[in-house]
Amino acid sequence: MEQSKALSRIMQYLNLSRARPPSSENVSSARNPLRHLCFFCLLLACSLAWGAGSQPDDPGMAAWLAGDHEQAVEHWRDGAAKGNPQAQFLLSNAYLEGIGVEKDVSRATQLLIQSAKGGYAPAQFNVGSDFFSGEAGVRDPAFAAAWWQKAAKQGMVGAQYNLGYLYHQGVGVEQDDKMARYWFELAARGGSKPAHEMLEQLSAKEGAGSRSDNRSFDSATQRKAASASIATNAPEGD
Repeated sequence: MEQSKALSRIMQYLNLSRARPPSSENVSSARNPLRHLCFFCLLLACSLAWGAGSQPDDPGMAAWLAGDHEQAVEHWRDGAAKGNPQAQFLLSNAYLEGIGVEKDVSRATQLLIQSAKGGYAPAQFNVGSDFFSGEAGVRDPAFAAAWWQKAAKQGMVGAQYNLGYLYHQGVGVEQDDKMARYWFELAARGGSKPAHEMLEQLSAKEGAGSRSDNRSFDSATQRKAASASIATNAPEGD
């Protein structure tokens, strides 16, 4: 029964931190669940710690898990005012969804950007997603790539995958399969199944290119051999 309640609390929290789906189809939708995977892990850790008899380190999370959304928001508001990037991010999501506080998309966006500038990888990832999809008010894939790179360098698997996809497609960045492979490999090491699939596609593409090069080489060699044979067997002039 207690485990069921804990799972219910986790799902409620995911509703708070759930990402807005991107409108563009250029980046695989496989990244969507990765956008809030880190929150699931963080909340699960808090839930396990609470179940062991201790409170989560973040009083806002403790309040949220206890079902007191308004109190959670107050804790996050206090932390955000002090410049805490995680609190700014969580408060941003509360304003975005209108849970524990009146919905305010403008305030949510302001807090999200503050959190991203403060170096919080999940916020950087979401800012990149908003600029890629156009939800930031303007669609700018290059700006999205820059924010995703900040998150990717901090080890965020979803951002690593998205960067790999951008390099593979040449969207927002110059097309570069070597860079695509670099980011896909990092994401794959982090457990991304879509990254593994993209690496297989790249390998297949490289294999096809290699076979094509070999065929071209063989054709050129045959032409040279034929030319040499003609030259050798050509009749001499009088």
